[in-house]
Amino acid sequence: MLIALNEEIYTFLGQLCSVEQSENIDGKWSVSQNIDHLCKVLVPVNKALSKPKFLLRFAFGKPNREGRNYEALVKRYLEKAQGPAKAPEVYRAKENKHLSPQILWDHYQALSQKLLKIIDRKWSEKQLDSYLVVHPLLGKITIRELLYFVHFHSDHHFTAIKLVLDQKIS
Repeated sequence: MLIALNEEIYTFLGQLCSVEQSENIDGKWSVSQNIDHLCKVLVPVNKALSKPKFLLRFAFGKPNREGRNYEALVKRYLEKAQGPAKAPEVYRAKENKHLSPQILWDHYQALSQKLLKIIDRKWSEKQLDSYLVVHPLLGKITIRELLYFVHFHSDHHFTAIKLVLDQKIS
């Protein structure tokens, strides 16, 4: 699911020119700002999933409930967000006309590939439901739920990118 979405995003964004990626419309984040935001989210995700499992257990304990499926996680997130979510300051995209969209794009690809490798090499199916991390809005969630969130969040911003580009064409 995450692999397919990343491949779709790579293909789509790889076809855009740098002008299309840098401009924003009606106060909405530009393509580059959306990618910058996704990078800022993936950095701590990769860091958390790379930590020794005993540290996650020590810091966050064991799950005390059944893990949520994708739909339940998204529903819970939307309930907590109560409308369009506003990213914490540390994760907000900055307007930076000096940063090349290609550099951002390459960084996003590298972070996405790193996440997929970490999952593949370090986490078994059973472990995805046995360890917790803390999400800024959702609180303690399982690793599987974190991955569901990463998918949902990436898809949300990919949709936002398409809408920005559609508005430019119109």
